[in-house]
Amino acid sequence: MLIWHPVLGASGYRIVQGVDTRPVGLSADRRPLPSDAEKQPVATFVVRDTSFSQSSVPAGRYVYAVAPLFRMLNDSVEVPASFQFSSAVAFDLTALPQVCRRF
Repeated sequence: MLIWHPVLGASGYRIVQGVDTRPVGLSADRRPLPSDAEKQPVATFVVRDTSFSQSSVPAGRYVYAVAPLFRMLNDSVEVPASFQFSSAVAFDLTALPQVCRRF
């Protein structure tokens, strides 16, 4: 489960799930970046709350990034924040116990 602090004025949040393409041996050496989630995206979700969970995810190494969405003045379109993502979190679902690295 991902949980984050609310962003003032956000109408929702966009979550990008991507495959962790960093080399396995070096994964712990470099923090995951939000752009890592978009290099090989698997899915994108929009949520209205400050938490997200998935009940079934295939084994693999994933990076998740969360960006706040804001409603436009005409209230018909939501746009990502200009600063986009602030951090990323990586999950290794190939190992037992499963490992989460948050930065």
